[in-house]
Amino acid sequence: MAQAFTKLGDTLGWDRVAILHDNSMWGAGAAWAFKTAFKGEVITTVSFDLAAFDAGAADSGLGGPTVFTHELLARLAAALPRVIVLATQPHVQRALFAWSYDHGVLSGPGFGWMTFSNNLDDLFHNKDGSVNTSAIKGAEGLLGLRPPALLGNPGVVKPMVDLWRAKSHFNCNGLQYCDSDGCPGSWTEYSPTTVDAVLLYAHAMDYLYRQAPLSMGDPDALYAAMLNLPALQGLTGPIKLGDDGDRLARFTLVNLQVSIGVADSSCALRQRRQLGTSVNLLKTSATFVDVGEYDSLTKLLTVINGSIVFSQGVSTVPVTSVCDGKVPGREYYTFAQTECSGHVGPTLSFEWAKSPPDHTCVLPVNMTLVDCPLSYPWSVLWVIFFVALAPLPVVLLLIPLSVIAYKDFSMMFPRSEISERNP
Repeated sequence: MAQAFTKLGDTLGWDRVAILHDNSMWGAGAAWAFKTAFKGEVITTVSFDLAAFDAGAADSGLGGPTVFTHELLARLAAALPRVIVLATQPHVQRALFAWSYDHGVLSGPGFGWMTFSNNLDDLFHNKDGSVNTSAIKGAEGLLGLRPPALLGNPGVVKPMVDLWRAKSHFNCNGLQYCDSDGCPGSWTEYSPTTVDAVLLYAHAMDYLYRQAPLSMGDPDALYAAMLNLPALQGLTGPIKLGDDGDRLARFTLVNLQVSIGVADSSCALRQRRQLGTSVNLLKTSATFVDVGEYDSLTKLLTVINGSIVFSQGVSTVPVTSVCDGKVPGREYYTFAQTECSGHVGPTLSFEWAKSPPDHTCVLPVNMTLVDCPLSYPWSVLWVIFFVALAPLPVVLLLIPLSVIAYKDFSMMFPRSEISERNP
């Protein structure tokens, strides 16, 4: 998936992104894989402890992880990203999207989000099963990868579906396992890949049992066996891992799009529909729409032109790079100046005062002013020096005036006359 997102970044011209991930093995591994494969600049990486996040959710008293959520978004926003990559659990992403929309943080035209999550169906449902509408609105335009569906060999798929239907029911009232939409071929998104993971594990353990039984308790040996297994048939097609442990398969690039129309209750493939503004709006729906495909075997990504929307449904691709090299107006940046020390000039360090307009993402280069006594006359030592010398011109002027005045006085009053008047 990391390679797929890298290809997507190349396609959309994204060369500066931010990453947020939790400290789980999957989250940290996904972030590392992306940073390794990404050719551009990761401007910030926000990592956090998943247990601490969940503890914040329990202690917030606000019905959700709102306290810690805004801190994560603030850390992201400090880097001024336009595109954010998420590698964390669905409930964390749900909280991030809801807060982002409700408070206008990293939300709106000009922003894009990508997620490593395979459980796309779980991103927008609260613990009680209700839909979090703020999370949906905040995640509009989200890009993700969907693994293959039930496309495997019929000899593998049909027996598994038959087993599932024997335990599932069309009536969902009070039943743990039920067919909520009446479509036998539409499983929850992560179910087929979970079954395939179990099959891969079973085949690897069987190999160790037959070839190296003493290594069955060695996780490294198990992992090596998984990597070296020949392709085997699963519910989603052939199962084969690459050298990095990612599955070699075709993934569907999907994009969360909100549409207004009538719900399609048939078991056929549901298609996105839009109605004119003059038509009565009967239903608003959010759907992950297929917008492309990635083949991990050939490393080829195909994207349907004009099919992707971004935050708040806009079709304009977010701009992440410094495209034209223009420095924005003075109101967009500020600078901090160091004090002068010895003969080393002061340094002007420029920082953003507020988010710059698109295409003007260049700050003035930090400068060091040389010849400190000339370039920094207002330094503390120079101020003291000039204050001390300030009376000197007056003193110098008073000296000749005093001499002239003394001579004039002497001419007017000779010493003899002064002596006679003062016997």
